Amino acid sequence: MTISKRALIIALGVLWVIDGILQFKPTMFTPAFIQQVILPNAVSQPLWISAPILWAAGIAGAHIAAWNALFAALQTLLGVALILRFKTRLTLVGTFLWSFIVWWVGEGFGGLLTGGALLATGAPGAIVFYVLVGIALWPGKAPNQEERGDRRDFARWSLAILWFIGAALHLQPAYFHGSALSQSFSAGWVAGLIDGHAPAATIVIALIEFLIGVGTLVPRLFREAAWAGIVLSLLFWWVAQDFGQVLSPLGTDPNSGPMWVLLTLCAFPDLLSTSSFSLRLGTQPH
Repeated sequence: MTISKRALIIALGVLWVIDGILQFKPTMFTPAFIQQVILPNAVSQPLWISAPILWAAGIAGAHIAAWNALFAALQTLLGVALILRFKTRLTLVGTFLWSFIVWWVGEGFGGLLTGGALLATGAPGAIVFYVLVGIALWPGKAPNQEERGDRRDFARWSLAILWFIGAALHLQPAYFHGSALSQSFSAGWVAGLIDGHAPAATIVIALIEFLIGVGTLVPRLFREAAWAGIVLSLLFWWVAQDFGQVLSPLGTDPNSGPMWVLLTLCAFPDLLSTSSFSLRLGTQPH
C-alpha cells in the first residue's frame, strides 16, 4: 500500500484548514492574541528578529479583530484550495509566502536563536514543516506525472537534517544543568523522571535523534528509522507539546507532531506496505 501524492496534498490541505478554524476562536479576536502569542516571540531574540515582530504586533493590535479574521480566512482558503486542486502550484506558493511570515512573526524562527529551542517543544517551528511538505509534494509538469523520486529524496534529506538539528539543540548549555530540560515537558511524569538527571537525559535524547537522522539516510534502515521518528515525534507531541494545546483559547495550530508524520510519509509513501518490507528482507510477500 503506497500513499499517493494526492492523498498527502489533501492531508496538507486539511491541516491548513484546521489552522484556519483554530484562528477563528473568539479569544484570537482580542488583544490576548497579540500579548500572549505574538509578543513572547520577541523575547530573548536578536534585534533583527524582535523589531519586526514588535512592529507587526503594533500594526495588528490596533485592529486585531479585522486582522485576525484575515489571517483565519487566508489559512482556511489555502487549505480548501489544496483539497479541491485549485491551482495547486499557485496555492503552494501562497502557503510558502504566508509560512515565512508566520515563521518570523508567529514563531520567532522557532526560537532557534534563544538558546532554549528543542524538537520536543516544536523547533524549528511547525510552519517549517508545511513548507518542506509543500516542496516535497510539488506537482509534476503533466497532470498525472508524479515525479516522486527526487521529491522523496528531498523529504528524506529534510527529515535527516531536522533530526541532526534536534540533536545539536540538545548541546545548548542550558540543558546540561538545572531544570531547563524537565521544564520543557508539559507531562509531569516525564518532567519528574528527567529532573535531577539533565546531563544524562539530554545526551540520551540527542543520541536517539542523531541515530534516527543517520538511519533515515541508510537504505537498509529506512523503514526502522521512519517508524522510530514517527513514534518519537508523536511522543513529543504528547508529553512536551500537549497536542498543540488546540483546545486552549489561544492554541493556534496542532504544533509539529502531525507534520513530522506527514513529512515522513512524503519521504516513505510505501511505509505501510508489507510487500516492500518483505522484499527488503529477501522474502516473498503473502
